[in-house]
Amino acid sequence: VTGIDISRSLLDLAAARAAANGVSAAARFVAASAHRLPFDDRSFDRVFGVAILHHLDLALVSSELRRVLEPGGRAIFSEPVRSSALIRRIRPWIPYAAPDVSPFEGPLTDDQVANFSKDFRFGRCRAFWLPHVSVARITPGLRRHQHTVHRVDAALLGWLPWLKRFAGRRVFEIVKETA
Repeated sequence: VTGIDISRSLLDLAAARAAANGVSAAARFVAASAHRLPFDDRSFDRVFGVAILHHLDLALVSSELRRVLEPGGRAIFSEPVRSSALIRRIRPWIPYAAPDVSPFEGPLTDDQVANFSKDFRFGRCRAFWLPHVSVARITPGLRRHQHTVHRVDAALLGWLPWLKRFAGRRVFEIVKETA
């Protein structure tokens, strides 16, 4: 397993967690930008990212991903997505715990995800976190009910698929076509 980040302190934290879990021998951590990956072509069969794409230049990352994935390789990402115009309009008033850290910062739209994925075969995609989940996460009295809130979220999105456009997170898979 290879982990990358531009932050040396986060890489040190990842290495410490790998050691604490007894998996240091199977892991390496590399300080690098996803815009210019220091790996050979076709180096990986799997790539996994959590809340990373919305910090990056999607065109550069898509190109690098195609380069480092082997044919048939898969990438899975979990990203904040705000496709509802209403949700995008009210976002500035929603408490946000961290400052923007890049010029590309901001939740993605479904159109941006589709454009990022255009040179790949689009696999599965699942939506999570309707607005009630975000409200429950920041409301002290509701935090202890997170499990129930997430179950309601899954049920609503299963029963009413059109609600997907209001969900704040997507987990999606893309596959590099075989030559």
